[in-house]
Amino acid sequence: MPKNRKPRRPYTGRFKDTHAIFVPRREVDEIQALFREVQLIVEVTLPRGACTKDHVAKMRDMLNFTTVLIYAGKVFDRDAFDRNNGALWRNFQERFLSYYSRTIDKKIFTATGDELRAFQDGFEVCGTVVHDELEAEPVWCLKCFSWMKSQTDGPEGRISLCTLALGERIRKWAAKRN
Repeated sequence: MPKNRKPRRPYTGRFKDTHAIFVPRREVDEIQALFREVQLIVEVTLPRGACTKDHVAKMRDMLNFTTVLIYAGKVFDRDAFDRNNGALWRNFQERFLSYYSRTIDKKIFTATGDELRAFQDGFEVCGTVVHDELEAEPVWCLKCFSWMKSQTDGPEGRISLCTLALGERIRKWAAKRN
């Protein structure tokens, strides 16, 4: 006979709250608005020579964000991207680096004709990548965007990161999450 005479309390299963992943639509809309603004900058403002430092910073952010999505995206096939758009993407990055360096060093915000064509083609590819990733994995895209901003933003006038250094940081970050 047990020493305690109280009856044992019957087991009742506990309800566990399961929360759906909520993506604030406002944040996704902000990224899409940034991309639309960059498209307008490339199509209208840049050819006229009316770019400012803020415009160049937005273009840089979109390029860096797309680079993060190419390296660490969940639904993006990087091999197919390299086959289809690899040369175009590398040309775009090289042209943007030269343009960005010139804007920082000499405060010249006009782009050459080759740079304009490369920017238009490159940001078209950016649009495809960002749209596909935002539709498939919006939470992951928001995490990538905030990580990219924390890694690349720095003091004013600083060239954020070269593409190779950003790619290396992305690989390390993606390896940690897996």
